[in-house]
Amino acid sequence: YRLAFEGGGGSINWERNEWKVRYSYADVNVDNNNVTPLSEALAAVAPIWPEAGDLSQSLETRAKSLRFHQLGFIYDNNTWWTQAELTRLISEADVISGTRHFYISAGRRIDTFTLYAIRGYIHSRNDVRSINSPVGYPEPINQQLQTLASVTENTFNGGRSDQESVTLGVRWDFASKKDLKFQIEHFEIDKYGSALWLKAHQNAAPQDETANVVSLSLDVLF
Repeated sequence: YRLAFEGGGGSINWERNEWKVRYSYADVNVDNNNVTPLSEALAAVAPIWPEAGDLSQSLETRAKSLRFHQLGFIYDNNTWWTQAELTRLISEADVISGTRHFYISAGRRIDTFTLYAIRGYIHSRNDVRSINSPVGYPEPINQQLQTLASVTENTFNGGRSDQESVTLGVRWDFASKKDLKFQIEHFEIDKYGSALWLKAHQNAAPQDETANVVSLSLDVLF
């Protein structure tokens, strides 16, 4: 779904010799709702499933606030460098998961080559939601309620990001404003935290997963 935002923010920077520090803040409000059909379906079955009415209200995103904090630093003495960043997203909307994100990287320059490593994680601040439909209704009502509960549960949990990663790489600055980069990344993904990934089978049962990504890229600055 697509959301529209309005708001503002700012940042402050500090530099001294090899050190740089930056803090950023943003506060935005969501201007619209994009889960209206599901909200309407839940509201329609509220007479036989009272919890559905509360779930319908929880799907609302309009006028909900999102606050973003970011703190980062860089140290670079032209031979060794390291940088780190900590971010926090605070969300009033139940379907937009708040997150904590951190990474730290370090590298060593040797002539035209740079060896580097990165360690990072992102964790959702929202608890996993488990939604069960009422029982005892005849078919097809029972199956319809189960399907509605499953779609609602996936909607609440679908925005969660929970993963950790390790990256090793090398960069070769072979010419002015041109470099070649090779890196290997390993990801550990929680079964309810794959919002940053596209899945071939969206309806498959959630499970912990791993992923390995090998990339070779050419960067050219014009």
